[in-house]
Amino acid sequence: MPIRVRLTVTVPKEIMNFNAVREAIASAQRRKTAPRMKQLFSQTVDGWEHRPEWSQKQSVQPSRISISVWASGKYENQYRIVNEGAKPHKIRPLNPRGLLRFQPGYISATRPGSLKSFKPYRFGNFIGVRGVSHPGFEPRYFDVQIADVTGEDFVRDMQEAIKVGALVGRTASTPGF
Repeated sequence: MPIRVRLTVTVPKEIMNFNAVREAIASAQRRKTAPRMKQLFSQTVDGWEHRPEWSQKQSVQPSRISISVWASGKYENQYRIVNEGAKPHKIRPLNPRGLLRFQPGYISATRPGSLKSFKPYRFGNFIGVRGVSHPGFEPRYFDVQIADVTGEDFVRDMQEAIKVGALVGRTASTPGF
C-alpha cells in the first residue's frame, strides 16, 4: 500500500457562489499545498541513490476537495519500508550457493523524527557471508511529520481561498456590498 498524506477541507454550505469558492480552494491546493508536500517528501530522500517519484491527485466533489501526494515509481516500496520501519529479519543471497558481499559498517541516510536525509555512509573491509540477521530499524514516519508540518499552512491557505472565492462569487447586488 502506498504511503500517502491527504489533507482535506470541507466547505460549509453558505449563501455564496459555491463554484467560485470550490475553484479557489482547488487552485490553492494545486499551487501551494501539493508543491509544499512534494518539496518536503523530496527532502527526505536527498541523500538516497535510488529515489522514488512523487505523484499527486486532486479530488473535487460538491462538498469536499482533497489533494494527495505519495511516493511512486520504481523505488516506492523502498520508501514505504523506510517510512514504516523494519522488524529484525534474515537476509540471504538470491543464489543459494552465493554469498552476500558488503561492508559491515553503516550509518543510515535518515533518522527517526527528522525530515532531512544525507548520503548514507558505509565503512569497513568488504566481507562475504551466506546470510545475516538484520536487526531491523525504527520507522521514520515521514508522512505523519509532513502532515504535521503542513497542517497550519494548509488551514491558513484554505481559509484565505474561501475568503477569496466568497468575494469573487459575490455581486454588487449582494447585501453587505
